[in-house]
Amino acid sequence: MALGYAVSDRGACHLRSTFYKAELSGMMIPPEAIDGKADALKQLASRVTESARRFNLREGLRPEDDRLPSRLVKEAIEKDRQISEDEVTCLVRDYYKLKGWSEQGIPADEAIDDSKE
Repeated sequence: MALGYAVSDRGACHLRSTFYKAELSGMMIPPEAIDGKADALKQLASRVTESARRFNLREGLRPEDDRLPSRLVKEAIEKDRQISEDEVTCLVRDYYKLKGWSEQGIPADEAIDDSKE
């Protein structure tokens, strides 16, 4: 959840870090409805994420903005439940790497082509 808060495209948004609400309400797409379309859906989801990232970068987002508010890393919310700044940095670095982005969180040029569709 900390990573979801840190890199959310609209700030520290709890709605971007999990999918359980849709799953619990029965809103998930049945597997037979996406049979053979999983790769296309993953590509579309990636394009949406990278488009939002590019927009935010264009509007002034900086890599150092992909962090939690300092209070969350300085004060434990519950006993023994605290994340360090180093842990957040490691999570963000790994996230960038998994997304194929630069160390500064910039999507690769070839990662998205908005002219399609």
